[in-house]
Amino acid sequence: MKLYRLEFVLREPSEETEGMYLAEVPALPGCRAWGKTAALALEDLQSVTTAFIESHRAHGDPLPPEVAAAAVDVGGQSGVGEVWSPFDVPRPHAKAPASRLPAGP
Repeated sequence: MKLYRLEFVLREPSEETEGMYLAEVPALPGCRAWGKTAALALEDLQSVTTAFIESHRAHGDPLPPEVAAAAVDVGGQSGVGEVWSPFDVPRPHAKAPASRLPAGP
């Protein structure tokens, strides 16, 4: 089995993306996914990327050189790798006005 370590771009929601997050793999032209959250866009991108690579292989089409170079053969091997887990980073909250802060001791 081969794994591919590919760079992706994640774009914030905008008018251009119709209010959705957009994730894409620049090395695979047209390989992109949208989601209501960054996590959903990245989850879908992983599925789309896998389907993209499987389709190329099934049709005998060569993968772009930078994609082929990113392949790591892990067939039957045990080892240590990386796992990426997307999550939303909490944004700092604005301070409450002094009148709304609890009274001190």
